[in-house]
Amino acid sequence: TKAIIDSAQSIVPLIVQLWDSNSHPLVMKSSIEFTCHFLQAGGSKIQNEFLQHLRKSNRSVTVFTAFAKSLKAGMQEAKVLRLAWSCIDSIAKHCPSEVSLKAIVDDWHHSHSVTQMESLIRASGPDQRKAEILNEATGSGVWQLLRMLQLFCEGHHFGFQTFLSQQSGSSHSIDLVSLTVEYMMSALWQLNPLLIDPIRQSLISIAEYIQNPCRQNQRVLINTKLCIAVNDILKYQSVPLPGYQD
Repeated sequence: TKAIIDSAQSIVPLIVQLWDSNSHPLVMKSSIEFTCHFLQAGGSKIQNEFLQHLRKSNRSVTVFTAFAKSLKAGMQEAKVLRLAWSCIDSIAKHCPSEVSLKAIVDDWHHSHSVTQMESLIRASGPDQRKAEILNEATGSGVWQLLRMLQLFCEGHHFGFQTFLSQQSGSSHSIDLVSLTVEYMMSALWQLNPLLIDPIRQSLISIAEYIQNPCRQNQRVLINTKLCIAVNDILKYQSVPLPGYQD
């Protein structure tokens, strides 16, 4: 752990540079996954290093713009997952022996591969609406991003909590707290097992944004549709399908 903390001053600027350089989505996703492991290993000292560097380097605008772009890509990705589930649903109802819903969902939870879902949609037959959704979709890495934002705020890190909703001193402020709720609302529009993981991670991240309590983020959430989202989750009743019991 000491070696990890000692390396933070050299590693953090490299990670932030990757976020700041309009990187390919796969590079962005991999760097975020690495950051999650880095934060888990180093705790508050790594959190502080990231926060200080983002504030001092004046990169928060471009970095948070990239994060916002990933969240918005996740909203498009949610459309793909809704479409994929409708295809799975149709196959399961008409040819239950040809598909194992539990295997598909378990594999998704393990890999979070949108490409896999896209292949399934294309295999279900040509459709202009499907093509438009697939053309706009990318591997957003939204689950990993939400996990990283959670870890930034772990331990009631007030500095990061407030920084996620307002970057004081920057030329432009991006509210990732409200965007998290906006993403969750998009995923909740037609809830299905493929969207459970990101919705659950959204709720965990939101909880970290406001713990301590962080009054600033609580006030931010008052002006979102969080209460509607939670109410929709509480009212949700799943419809059992052949081969899927969870």
